[in-house]
Amino acid sequence: DLAYEIAYQLMGRLNLIINSETEKEVNPSTESKAQELMKYKQLLDSGAITQAEFETLKKHLLSV
Repeated sequence: DLAYEIAYQLMGRLNLIINSETEKEVNPSTESKAQELMKYKQLLDSGAITQAEFETLKKHLLSV
């Protein structure tokens, strides 16, 4: 069902954002930023997020 798929993707995106914010508060090291960036790239490659969303997440991650 299309609605289910969209809801599932949105939940994944929200979890990613929540987890990235929590991890940055705990360990804002360069290594953790690189790991987060790799997660974002995997989501982009899998189609879970768009290129624009990837760029926004990357920009936010690198500005902190």
